[in-house]
Amino acid sequence: MCTAACFLSHCTSSSLDLTNSDDASFSFDSTEPGSTFTCQLDAEPTKACASPQTYTNLADGEHTFAVFATDAAS
Repeated sequence: MCTAACFLSHCTSSSLDLTNSDDASFSFDSTEPGSTFTCQLDAEPTKACASPQTYTNLADGEHTFAVFATDAAS
């Protein structure tokens, strides 16, 4: 199971339901043109990402996804 959190961005789709799949995909955008994104899965460090962000070969169990947007003015 994956839970998603979006900060300064908008999650447009995610695979939040319980599933037997070991893959998850998250789509997101920002209302601020030129924004860049960083993503985090579980306790891993954040890293640059783009929508859609897909993870494969996930271990069984619950996972947490977060996406952070930085606008061009920052």
